[in-house]
Formats: sequence, C-alpha cells, structure tokens
Amino acid sequence: MAQRCEYCGTENEHEGALCVRCGNELGDLIFPPLLPPDSVEVPRPPANLGELPPMLAGEVPAIGEKKRELGAASASFIFLGYFGAQTVVGLFAGLIGFAVFGGAAGLKGEGFQQVMVIAMLPMMALSGLMMLIMALRMIPQYLRDRSATGAAWVVGSIKENATGLMFGILTALAYAALTAVFPPTDEATKGSLSRMALTPGAQQVVWIVAALLFAPLVEECLFRGIMYGGFRRSFGPVWAAILSTLIFWSLHLTEMWHYWPAMIAIAMLALVALWHRLKYAAVGPAVSVHIGYNGMMVVGAIVATLSGAGR
Repeated sequence: MAQRCEYCGTENEHEGALCVRCGNELGDLIFPPLLPPDSVEVPRPPANLGELPPMLAGEVPAIGEKKRELGAASASFIFLGYFGAQTVVGLFAGLIGFAVFGGAAGLKGEGFQQVMVIAMLPMMALSGLMMLIMALRMIPQYLRDRSATGAAWVVGSIKENATGLMFGILTALAYAALTAVFPPTDEATKGSLSRMALTPGAQQVVWIVAALLFAPLVEECLFRGIMYGGFRRSFGPVWAAILSTLIFWSLHLTEMWHYWPAMIAIAMLALVALWHRLKYAAVGPAVSVHIGYNGMMVVGAIVATLSGAGR
C-alpha cells in the first residue's frame, strides 16, 4: 500500500517507516526533515581556501604572519633603528677620519668638521631609509592613518602646507627677536652644525641640503608621525606630546647647549609642528613648518657669512 509523505508529497510505493525521498517519518510531519527535498540545494563545502569568499579568505592569516600595532613599543623600536643607523654611519666616518687625520688628535677642530661634512648626508639618508623600511615592515596599516593614533603620513592640501610654512617662518622670526634681546656669544656657535652653517663653501652647502631636505621630512615623519601616534595610543595625548617633543629636543642638545634661547626655539618648533599635524590630520603641514623654520635659519646663515666676508 502506497503511503504519501506529508512533508514532500512523495508517494512511497513500498511500506516503510521513512519517506524514500526526504527521510521524513511517514504519517507524521517532522520539521526540519532528516533530508531536504530535491528542490533544496545542499551547500557544498569548499574544496580549498581559494573557493572561500574574498572577505573570509582575507581574514585567514598567513603562516608566521603577526599583526603589529602602532604603540609605544613599535614606535620606540623604529626610533632605535633610526638612531642606530646614524650611530653606525658616525662611527664608520670616525674610523675613516681617525686613519686619514692621524689618530684622535687629528679629529679635533677642522679634522672633525671635514668628517662631519662627508658623513652628514649619508648619515641622514641612511637613517631615514632605515625608518622607512622598518615602518613598512612593522606598521604599514598605520602609515596613512590620519587619526591621532596613526602615523598620518599624508601630504595635506596646498593651503594647509602654506599655513604650516608661514607658521614655521613666524616661529623662526620669534627666535630671531629673542636673539636680538639676548645676543649669542662665540660660545653659542661652537656646535659642529653651527660651524658648518657659517662656513662658506662645501660645508654650508651640505648643511643647507640637510636643513631643507632631509631633516624636515625624516624628523617630522618620525617624531610627529610615528612616535606621537604610537605614544598617544599607549600613554594618551599629554604624555605623547611631552615624550615625542622631549626626545626630539634632546637630539639637538649638543647644538644648543651653550645658548639657552636655542633650547626654547627648538621646543617651539616641535610644538608648532605637532599642532599642525593634529589640526590637519596630516604630517605634511608639520614638514612645512619645519621647512619654514629651517629656511629662515638658512637665510640668516647666508646673510651672516656674506656680511662676514665683506668685513
């Protein structure tokens, strides 16, 4: 006697407890059935990872892949790479100078200045390259993150950069006004970079290239970009501003040690640059601030050397 399944409607010719098509118990409707009817497509599991939808496949990490977060640890590690590259180049240049100028005594005075001229651009280029490579390998997802906890490696608009350039010039003019009230002594220009800036010829050219090209771009991407963003994620906005500015300021200490207005000027530069980085959510305007400030320093150095040559 044929029995009709109440679920799928199949006429079962042979007696049995279950429907031969869907598996439902004959004489009773069970939902859901043990087996779906032919009209229901049963999903087939993917044969391999390549058949997964792109969104799901992208969420599966590669073997050995480790996601890194931009924080105080990663920012400090990148800074150590940057500083270590400068140290290695400096030591290498010192060894060459030691051999060329006849020992440690020969590296004093003019000998040391010549070593600095040769080493400065390679030192800044290599340290900047080291920072870039480490950032791309460790925190690539944060480099164009314009939030306060990102690196904000974004150029910004022409108007934003023009504003940054103007504020950099104004910061330099404020420093010039301070030097007019507290004139620098000969002791204030004993730093190696200060002597390079005031020495016509190759030394001054190297200093100008470093001041206008390498220093603004590399230092702002590092200190106002990576370090501020990483420290802010770990310690909050106040400590991020203090630590990133203090480290930047301390690296210039050898040049401003004998002249306290220079200490104030470097701190002002760092804070104005940071303000622009945060206001426009981009490191580009901060670079423009730095270029504007250093540009006025270049103008002052050129004027000083020309007036000195005319006496």
